[in-house]
Amino acid sequence: MLSTGAAGKTAADCTRYCVHEHGGRYVLQTKKDVFKLSDQQLPEQYAGEKVKVTGTLDPQTNTIQVDSIVPLTN
Repeated sequence: MLSTGAAGKTAADCTRYCVHEHGGRYVLQTKKDVFKLSDQQLPEQYAGEKVKVTGTLDPQTNTIQVDSIVPLTN
């Protein structure tokens, strides 16, 4: 999608475009898992970034009840 320009020029733009225009949801993706996030407003400011999510995992729904999100510094 990034190559078409419709979704923007960055990973953050593309992520926000998919969430807002295609009904996507913000998730936490690791190397082998994807977790749904209960809060869909807080993650928007960190779209496309590496972050640390603190919260409680519901293993039945694979959803994290988000307490906080902070960007990782390299």
